[in-house]
Amino acid sequence: MNKAFYDLIRKVPAGRWDGIKRVYGPEIVRQLRSGVEIEYTLATNGANRLWKLLHTEPYINSLGAITGNQAMQMVRAGLNAIYMSGWQIAADGNTAGSMYPDQSLYPSNSGPEMVRRVNKTLERASQIENAEGNLSRDWFVPIVADAEAGFGGPLNCFEIMKAYIEAGAAGVHFEDQLASEKKCGHLGGKVLIPTNAHVRNLSAARLAADVCGVPTVIISRTDAESATLLTSNIDERDCEFIDTLAGRTAEGFFRLKQGSGLQHCIKRGLSAAPYSDLLWWETSTPNMEHAKVFAEAIQKEFPGKMMAYNCSPSFNWRANLSPEAIAKFQAELGAMGYKFQFVTLAGFHSINYGMFELSRKYKDYGMSAYSELQQAEFKSEPHGYTAVRHQREVGTGYFDTVMLAVTDDREVTHENLLGGKSSTLALSESTEAAQFTKEAEPIPYGLPQISVQPATEPAIARAAMQMKQNVSQDSSVQLTMDLEEGDEKVISTETIQFLASLHRRFEKKRQQILEARKTRQLLLNAGQRPKFLTTTGDIKKTNWKILGTPKDLQDRQVEITGPCDRKMVINALNSGAKTYMADFEDSTTPTWRNLIEGQKNLYDAIRGEISFEDAQSGKQYKVGPKPAVLMVRPRGWHLPELHVQIDGEPMSGSLFDFGVYVFNNARKLLGNGTGPYFYLPKMENYHEAELWNEVLNAAEDYLKIPRGTIKVTVLVEHILLTYEIDEVLYSLRDHIVGLNCGRWDYIFSYIKAFQNHRGFLTPNRSEIRMTTPFMRNYSRSVIKACHQRGAHAMGGMAAQIPIKSNAEENTKALQAVREDKVREANEGHDGTWVAHPGLVGIAIEAFAATLNGKPNQVDRLRPDVNPSAASLIEIPLGSRTEAGLRHNINVTLGYLEAWLRGTGCVPLYNLMEDAATAEISRSQIWQWVHHNAQLDDGRTVDLNMVENVINEEKAKWITKLQSHNRLDDATNLLFKFVSDKNLKDFLTLDAYKKLVQEGH
Repeated sequence: MNKAFYDLIRKVPAGRWDGIKRVYGPEIVRQLRSGVEIEYTLATNGANRLWKLLHTEPYINSLGAITGNQAMQMVRAGLNAIYMSGWQIAADGNTAGSMYPDQSLYPSNSGPEMVRRVNKTLERASQIENAEGNLSRDWFVPIVADAEAGFGGPLNCFEIMKAYIEAGAAGVHFEDQLASEKKCGHLGGKVLIPTNAHVRNLSAARLAADVCGVPTVIISRTDAESATLLTSNIDERDCEFIDTLAGRTAEGFFRLKQGSGLQHCIKRGLSAAPYSDLLWWETSTPNMEHAKVFAEAIQKEFPGKMMAYNCSPSFNWRANLSPEAIAKFQAELGAMGYKFQFVTLAGFHSINYGMFELSRKYKDYGMSAYSELQQAEFKSEPHGYTAVRHQREVGTGYFDTVMLAVTDDREVTHENLLGGKSSTLALSESTEAAQFTKEAEPIPYGLPQISVQPATEPAIARAAMQMKQNVSQDSSVQLTMDLEEGDEKVISTETIQFLASLHRRFEKKRQQILEARKTRQLLLNAGQRPKFLTTTGDIKKTNWKILGTPKDLQDRQVEITGPCDRKMVINALNSGAKTYMADFEDSTTPTWRNLIEGQKNLYDAIRGEISFEDAQSGKQYKVGPKPAVLMVRPRGWHLPELHVQIDGEPMSGSLFDFGVYVFNNARKLLGNGTGPYFYLPKMENYHEAELWNEVLNAAEDYLKIPRGTIKVTVLVEHILLTYEIDEVLYSLRDHIVGLNCGRWDYIFSYIKAFQNHRGFLTPNRSEIRMTTPFMRNYSRSVIKACHQRGAHAMGGMAAQIPIKSNAEENTKALQAVREDKVREANEGHDGTWVAHPGLVGIAIEAFAATLNGKPNQVDRLRPDVNPSAASLIEIPLGSRTEAGLRHNINVTLGYLEAWLRGTGCVPLYNLMEDAATAEISRSQIWQWVHHNAQLDDGRTVDLNMVENVINEEKAKWITKLQSHNRLDDATNLLFKFVSDKNLKDFLTLDAYKKLVQEGH
């Protein structure tokens, strides 16, 4: 019979009616239609769009809107659907103009009228963007509306469904309460109707949609989990839940058994499933186990049946769940099949809390309070917020276009809007035009001509004052390691004061971004794929440039990297490379002594006081007359500095490395004619870049150095960041001078991002090169974005080291380096990385041949580069072999053993291995084990095979190492990494904790 309904409701996707049961035939639908076919475009488009999202996204997360403008901001911020709550309509959005509790006391036309109002607002937003020539989104997102208990019986459900369709709703839900006694799902006194009566209401709603010719998404809701009463025992399906011993109420209602709510919900869900598209059971608490029981019971009988979940404001979330559980709550629900999730009363709480806080502060501080709100609005503009220009937001410019159209017959464009002949245009002489655009003054440094809050904000200045509180005598700041003679030059009372202030201001935000990473990974695990952002259109489309690049960073054709031990610092500065990146991250084991000695070595080098004598050879090392420009890489946001405890918690390794270096050396570097330059690693999204920008601004204010003095290059070494590189450049525009293709970590991030999906199995590590499609597209994207914004695009690492013992193999290795660097130069990179001084000359030759005497090729744009989102994650092809598995295991064992001894940069098999290359190896072992990868010889990789190979490769290492080694510890760590159910984020986290426990 469903085939006939595809003819009756023509605009539906294939399979739309699979599993849907109707109690009527197509002939009754034809009979109930009018003689004129009316098209309900918004309802039809919305329903089909909602259906597609339900089948293509891990889940849809929505918020309840209480006004049209709230809904508009939801769409502008990137939400894919809007929820329309009956509770909110009762409270402050009904046609009676009264405030009611959620008990169906308001007129039944209120919900459809609210949907109509929201759609009119979205229509206006679309008109405004279109009139401005900048229509960048489909504003008409699906609206899912609350029909309560239908405001009566089947006929009422039929009529209210029609009203919602006429208003443009995409989905409507009906609950199984008695309409005349209806209560909020989190109130007492709820009375259920019999199961068959609820099914009849659902059928009436479906019939109304069919008559209208619209594939409205129908959601069945049951309140059986907490309801205590039932109107009738007429339906046998309800009888097992009736408490026959308790008797009936004074109103004649049956009492329901206590403790049977979940099973009652399941039974009602199974009964409603054939008549609805999604099932929603209203819950009293955010109980994941109960959600799982319900989902499994439904999907056992109806495989693939989708469900909805109210992430209710009636739950005290922190009282019920940990922050970690809250962060992953929706992703886990989505994986169970709860495809539509929503916060019903988000609009109510947002409006009330926001206005209360503004009023409270306004009472005490007057216009300063309102100004703070305005500054917060300015700060949100780069993310797509536009309501700070409220006249434009509501359509003043749109109606000026209308006025021009009837005043003058010439072509109306956005450019002549303010210069037309009409003398009554509203926007052209408004205070908004005068005070909220940049037209009155030139935009410095080529920033985009959109209203953006300047970098120096009053809030930053105030924070800088707070950072100067004297904490030197604060017992809540503790070093867990003793200082040695000479350490005071880098760890002074003033340095500790600065570090403590950084921690107190930024640690909470750091923890938030780490939680956000976990949530994003859960989404990826559930099947979400990376996408380019749609909420930052102004950043991508406007023609802006970074602030500028210092003279000594214009030529970065070859950069050498390495740890900060004294001999390495001298050799790197003397290497002939243009810059030296002193690395506190992947090539340094972060023992306390390594970190402090590294800081002291850089301190001495900046002051021309560094030298070194080799104890065995007696050779003297000093820095020559033309040293490389110094850059420093602090640790990533994920790593703590466990040796520094502030207010009882460890500070960020990033802030410690950055803070010690910049506090002690910034002014001296400026006096030397250079500056404090940094490489920033391991970011996963542009919000992490925003946090770095706040840190840099605060440090400059504290040190009283001009804005933009501190310069940074960001390593694009996570696959997700490639989708947000414009946003990263913009977020750091006062400070950034380039991006770098951190190729090894990037491959590791590919494995980590898609760890849950067998379809992303990778080949041997050695077969993933920069010519592999997803790697090539990534590097080209970096080049295009950087050059468009005036920044350097740095190539990746050449990890080879000269092979002194074998001339033939050495020639092959150097040729491979040469080819790699020629490729980078030809692609458009402005420079590259090497790990050994012996490769500097080869890299310089490769770039010199392309640059022809220029310091860089930032002026070379790449308009030909336009990779799709899918091309950036294209699955690499290649072989998986036992040799590849053995190499991964051998390298990881060798690296971990050295790392645990305090050496973070290890030459292995003619390559310089650091934490990034070790991460590829150990994560790939995990991936092959947990997805039962098949080797080229037909064998399946499992834990037993890997354990055997680990033992065999360990035996090889025993013959190479001295008796006092860390091989047992390395073996234990590696086996833990590959056998854990979940892939560990970073091997250095567990390994670092072990070192600290040992007193390092």
